[in-house]
Parts: sequence; C-alpha cells; structure tokens
Amino acid sequence: MDLCDAVPYFALEEAKRDKSWDDGLHLTEEGYKMMGDAIAAHMIKMLQSLGSVKNVRSPKVWRSKHAGRSNE
Repeated sequence: MDLCDAVPYFALEEAKRDKSWDDGLHLTEEGYKMMGDAIAAHMIKMLQSLGSVKNVRSPKVWRSKHAGRSNE
C-alpha cells in the first residue's frame, strides 16, 4: 500500500491540501482520517481475500454510524 496515493500532497487542490496537511509534514485531523480510511480499506481487502471477514463496512460508513460516541 502506498500512502502517497492515499494522502497526496502535491496532487491535491490547495483547499483540500489545507484541510489535510497542517505544515507540509504533519497531517491535520482530516488528513489522519484519510490515512486511516485508506489503511482500513486495504486491511479489509486483505482479510476478505483470505476469507477471514465477510460483510465488513467501509471505514467511512463505520465512522458515520459511530460519530459522537466517546472513546472513553
């Protein structure tokens, strides 16, 4: 998996880059969500190819269903 494709810097339009990248090196909260979604989607595909999981929701769907819940 190539995170440069999942969370690009130069390929993003400026407005989206400003939302995703804090200082050109570190991501913002939105950028880390993009990275986490890409990693989770890749892991789900890997597990599905092994037959380990079925009927798994995408990370964005899961997050939208659990929005507002405390992590405590």
